[in-house]
Amino acid sequence: MTGRVLRVIAVVYIGLLAVSSLLLFGTLRLDRARGARGPVLVSVWRGGQRTERRVAASEAEAVRVLRDEEGLPGATRVVDQIADSAQIFRLGRLLFASSVVPGQDGVSATYQGRTAYLTPDDLLELEAYEPEVQIGSLRLVLSMDTDKVLSALARELHTSLAELSRRGHFRRFCLTPSASYPKRVALNDVTREAVKDAVKNAARYLVTNQHRDGSFRYEVDALTNTDSADYNYPRHAGATYFLARAANHLHDARLFHAAERAAAYMKDRATLRCGAHACVGEGKTVDVGASALALLAYVELYQGGATDFGDSARDLAGFLRSQQRSDGDFQHIYSVSEQHPVDVQLEYYTGEAAFALSRVQRLSGDARDLEAARRALTFLVRRPAWFLGARYFWGAEHWTCQALEDLWQRAPDPVALRFCLDWQAANRVIQYSAPPAAVAYDGAVSRGPIFSPRLTPLASRLEAAVATLSVARQAGVEPAELQVLDNEIQRGFAFLLRYQYTPGPTHLMADPRLLFGGFPGSPTDLHVRIDYPQHAGGALLRYWELDPR
Repeated sequence: MTGRVLRVIAVVYIGLLAVSSLLLFGTLRLDRARGARGPVLVSVWRGGQRTERRVAASEAEAVRVLRDEEGLPGATRVVDQIADSAQIFRLGRLLFASSVVPGQDGVSATYQGRTAYLTPDDLLELEAYEPEVQIGSLRLVLSMDTDKVLSALARELHTSLAELSRRGHFRRFCLTPSASYPKRVALNDVTREAVKDAVKNAARYLVTNQHRDGSFRYEVDALTNTDSADYNYPRHAGATYFLARAANHLHDARLFHAAERAAAYMKDRATLRCGAHACVGEGKTVDVGASALALLAYVELYQGGATDFGDSARDLAGFLRSQQRSDGDFQHIYSVSEQHPVDVQLEYYTGEAAFALSRVQRLSGDARDLEAARRALTFLVRRPAWFLGARYFWGAEHWTCQALEDLWQRAPDPVALRFCLDWQAANRVIQYSAPPAAVAYDGAVSRGPIFSPRLTPLASRLEAAVATLSVARQAGVEPAELQVLDNEIQRGFAFLLRYQYTPGPTHLMADPRLLFGGFPGSPTDLHVRIDYPQHAGGALLRYWELDPR
């Protein structure tokens, strides 16, 4: 075959590929910026469930639809108009699931001349977005749960899933943007007052969902108001720490009493003996994370006037020091049943221990606490020869940078400052900008091109970012770098504020009152776990303390 023939084949191939790509683009693309031109979907929701649905041909017709049903107790009438739609190819369930943008696209099915619509609200209520699937040892996240969606459409059309799969015609569609949720928060809306209000609301969410014994409703499903049976002491301790901090800085007695109850719950029900010292946890083994975060909570309560937590704080500090290795890292597990440390390492815990020991030294006056914290920070920020990131996962350094800030006036570490500045630069690489991202996602951090961003990974990064900004200002870092970091922080807070439940999508909630102030897991995960308001509220509180505006 001659070179000329090969060139002709290449040109033909490229031409066919370009034409095919343009045809697919024209067939499958949704224009989300266009004005509404499709039918209007009028729905009535009560107690988090859709009870009625009508399709109107125009906005003028939609005004009259389901007006009587809207007057029922607890009912909310929602009017959505389709902006654009595109075909979904039926070439297997995996491709079907991958055809939808989570949280933004709905799905329609036409069967025997009738059409049923599942809006993004419907798919949220079904919890059909971003399901996890296990394939052997591999865990994958898909855009959509195909079985849930097809089953719901089949019910709407009064046919079987198998029959609809064979004979139905499917489209995805986008709606005109909602004015209510997520809120439209721009950069200049991240004011000192807005940040303070968000902190108050996050703390009050925890108080609203606290049991009389001091424990919390661990993970609340906003759709059903049901609570997870799981519990986690590191997260309980972290929520207690945030409540105590918020109470001290906002001078709020109700928050402080809630933090005292939560701390007493740990002190009375979850305190064990680990050798010569107290430790926090349950079962045959405990981790240092629960003890470190409990220590942070006790120190904050002590500083607020609850001095009866002082001895407990010193005892936990002794436990953490006893777990430290000669290189500055910690043994992260202790066997309560066998009474000895277990030298394994997990994410987060060394940073938590460093921060806690630095904080407790202000109470204890013990030089050993300060030295242990300093050595732990030095270990964390020393770059290993064969790994360009960090000792632990590069995305899990938010406690490390908070330890840097707390230690700076007593044990400044310029290497640690550069480490944290570099980490924030890496975070900016994965921070969404709109355009090309959706406006509602501007400021979030990406977890992949087809998934919605989660709030808590961003919130914990922002805790570290604000701590880093504080130290960078004290250290005289160049104004240009400070401005870039501050802009990153404000854009991140704008994203968090858009999604905080104040009050949120109340028509999807079984009891909106109990969710007020909480932060969801993501735009497609409407659960609130206690660490979600902890990290988001903690980051916002740091910024409120720092920001002079």
